[in-house]
Amino acid sequence: MRNLLVGLFWLWVLVALSIYAYRIWRRVSRGSDKTASDGAPVDPDSPVVSAPAAARPPRPARPVAPPAAPAPAAEPRSSMPADASSEPGARSGLFAPTPKVGTPGGSDPTTGTTAEFGEGSELRPTVADALSGIAMPCDLTPVVDTGRRLDPYRVAFTTDTSPAAEVGAAVGDELERLGFALASTASNQLAATKDGTRVTVTIHTDPSTVMIAEAPAFPSARPGSLIVEFQT
Repeated sequence: MRNLLVGLFWLWVLVALSIYAYRIWRRVSRGSDKTASDGAPVDPDSPVVSAPAAARPPRPARPVAPPAAPAPAAEPRSSMPADASSEPGARSGLFAPTPKVGTPGGSDPTTGTTAEFGEGSELRPTVADALSGIAMPCDLTPVVDTGRRLDPYRVAFTTDTSPAAEVGAAVGDELERLGFALASTASNQLAATKDGTRVTVTIHTDPSTVMIAEAPAFPSARPGSLIVEFQT
């Protein structure tokens, strides 16, 4: 019995030494592998630290686009309303156009009376300058009043051979022939514009009611006649 126990003891000692030797061999072999791969000894019992991931190559820089040229600033719009006289064909009231069957009032504008006026200033166009080449229709003749000073910026014509509507239509047609843009500003008044020049045309169906400085504007007007007044 004693020999059996002694045999078992030595067998246990041999197994323990074998296990201890195996562990030493594993530690030495793993240490040599780590030294060969990393260049430095590594403790096999220390926690394994994973090698850092390979550094990513830097991203190529994006090309910087040149700054876009600024859009041109919008031109400010004028707050003033458009001049109604710049709209051709806006004729109404006494100046409304009539169907052109012959010449209104029986007078041919191309053979009518050519207006003659006084001389004016270069800064403000006179009626003569503004209406150069006009042929007055409907037997319109200049109003001559010896008691008034001649005003080249305000000239009147009179007729008693045609009604006011025919006279207004004929005058409007003649102004359009000269290249004016027309627009009625009242039933008896018309604004004519051309190249920056504005002429106001007014038809007075009863000249005796027109006053200037509390005095009759047309004292020499015949009864039943009408007045066409041009003013720049």
